Amino acid sequence: MEPNGAIHTTRRSTGFLPTVWDCELLKSFTTPYSLESHGTCLEELKQGARELLASLKDVGRQLDLIHTMQQLGVASLFEHEIHHILANLIHHHNIFDDLYTVALHFRILRQNGFFVPSDVFNKFMDGDGKFMGSLGDDVKGLLNLYQASFLGMPDEHVLDEAQNFSAKHLLVQREKMETRTWEHIRQSMEYPQPWRMEWTEA
Repeated sequence: MEPNGAIHTTRRSTGFLPTVWDCELLKSFTTPYSLESHGTCLEELKQGARELLASLKDVGRQLDLIHTMQQLGVASLFEHEIHHILANLIHHHNIFDDLYTVALHFRILRQNGFFVPSDVFNKFMDGDGKFMGSLGDDVKGLLNLYQASFLGMPDEHVLDEAQNFSAKHLLVQREKMETRTWEHIRQSMEYPQPWRMEWTEA
């Protein structure tokens, strides 16, 4: 027994096995891809994507493409082109009439640092400040509204209402959906898009 009543114990070994990740093993890994052999193809694909972004004139299709790029984790490769498009769209929020495009426009611009007022959703609300019940069957619109609601600022009560309304009606629609569709929506509700890292989508 040690002084002051302390008991001396021998530290036990954890018994971990030696790692198999030695230098020789790491050197043995090979890939058929290399910058020298595939770099040109990569640049051609990137240039094709840039040209597609520049050629689209329909705002809805531009937003859809940017959304897809974000999901695939490649939007950072086209940051300049996307910023240029969004800068031109900042004053276009009143030209959309469908919930899907309005919510997508709102979310993408806010996520990229552009301010869009939350009153863009007023057109979808009744005189009591509630979202119109007729929107309850628009699954794509509801999902985008739900995602957009997580980009609200303090006192933007319309986005609190948007989140409650969209979540409620998406759950109501669950029984009408295919399993795969519901699984996608369930994951999106559990981990809203503004909270995700791009590579997890890919």
